Amino acid sequence: MESVSKTQQSVSKIQELEKEISYQTSHLEQGFDFIERKWDIILDRDDRDVIKVIVMKTFLLAQKNQELNEEKLNQAETKMKNEKFWDKMTNELKEEDMTEKVIKSLIKN
Repeated sequence: MESVSKTQQSVSKIQELEKEISYQTSHLEQGFDFIERKWDIILDRDDRDVIKVIVMKTFLLAQKNQELNEEKLNQAETKMKNEKFWDKMTNELKEEDMTEKVIKSLIKN
C-alpha cells in the first residue's frame, strides 16, 4: 500500500512540475511576443535562445554573487569567533600569570 502512495506522489509531483514548466514557457513566449510588438521585429528561434541565455546567465551571475557574499560572511563570522577565542585564551593566560605573580609574592612575604 505504501509503494502505491509513493508512486501516486511521484506522479502528482511530475504532473505538478510539467504544469509549472508549461506555465513558465507560456510566460516566456508572452515576453517574446511583447518584445516583437514593442520593437516591431520578428525573433527567430536563435534570437529567442540568445535572450534565454542572457536571462539565465544574469540569474546565474546573481546567484554566484549571493554565494560569494554568503561565503565572505561565513568567513568573517569564523574569523570573529576565532579572534574572540584567542582573546579569551590570552585573557586567561594573563589571569594565570597574575595569579602566579600573586602566589609568588605571597610566598616571598
